[in-house]
Amino acid sequence: VHDVAYRGLPYRRRRELHALAGSMIEDMARDDLADAAETLALHFSESGNHAKAWQHALVAGDKAKRTYANAEAASQFRRAVEAARHLESVPPTEVADAWSSLGEVRDLMGQYEDARDAFGKAASLVAFDPLRVADLHLRRAEAWFGSGNLSQAKRSLTIGRRALEGSRKSAVKAALARIDAYESSVHAANEDPVAALDAAR
Repeated sequence: VHDVAYRGLPYRRRRELHALAGSMIEDMARDDLADAAETLALHFSESGNHAKAWQHALVAGDKAKRTYANAEAASQFRRAVEAARHLESVPPTEVADAWSSLGEVRDLMGQYEDARDAFGKAASLVAFDPLRVADLHLRRAEAWFGSGNLSQAKRSLTIGRRALEGSRKSAVKAALARIDAYESSVHAANEDPVAALDAAR
């Protein structure tokens, strides 16, 4: 009955009710907003309050991720990045973090195509940071590897390595070492021990 009544309401009225519910719950849970983050994210998202939807969805996503509730985490991070599309005030690095978190849980769920897409979106937002770009392409390589496409995994590793060319940051050597180590494992999985040893050196 409640669902039928809700569907019969005009969209504007639905948004008003969600805004009211969100405000009431936020007021009642002010001492522990994290505990109500999932509900708050839903209501503020449906009400069109993108700033609060972004805020609470990130908290809810992180909470779900910590408890390995990956489907819930993915839903919340997806809600967060959708909210961020309407918010010019959110720094690209923070949106990239949300996309990266979405990619991580999608990867854990075996949704490798969605994971690669999320990591790619994150990389496009931090193109100015070669270390972040390299790390995100390493994660794309892991997702390609998970789906059994070793050639694309190696291609992603190459892209990540190229992102580091010319960078003078002290962390570059460590980033390259991670890429080389993973490339070695890809070659090993491809039953190419010579290439695996060469990459590991």
